[in-house]
Amino acid sequence: MAIVVETGAIVAGANSYISVAGADSYFEARNNLTWAALSDEDKEAALLYATSWIDSRYSWPGSIIADAQTLSWPRMGAYDADLRSISSATIPQAIIDAECEAALAHVVAVLNEVRERGGGLAYAKVDVLEVSYFRGAAAGRTFPYIDSIVAKIAGPFSNGIITTYR
Repeated sequence: MAIVVETGAIVAGANSYISVAGADSYFEARNNLTWAALSDEDKEAALLYATSWIDSRYSWPGSIIADAQTLSWPRMGAYDADLRSISSATIPQAIIDAECEAALAHVVAVLNEVRERGGGLAYAKVDVLEVSYFRGAAAGRTFPYIDSIVAKIAGPFSNGIITTYR
């Protein structure tokens, strides 16, 4: 499936907030060799997956502009964490950066991992190797860097509560 980039103009069929070339520039500026080694097809698939993942993971401030839009952004009535109005004709840079980072995380280890019994491992031992977790440890992977990027606009999941800035 080809990437159709949402620019803030409510692009018909939009399925990403950034193109492969845009993501290449993002990672090139950060000297990320893992991303550079991927094929364009793998990059495209990762960006498409990451868009869907961030749109479903976070509760965004404001509301979508048109019923027909396919992505969560652009939005009207949205404010950032500093209570600055976010233009309804743009995609915030934090959303684009979060998509890039989520795409890379997806390439390294699938974002939608399926965990037996929710991943609530209490104890495991193989030969001399033992693993146990602190009480309350997350059952799966956490994404503190992506969450910190998104926190400029909306709070991530935290103990089942989603904080948003309005």
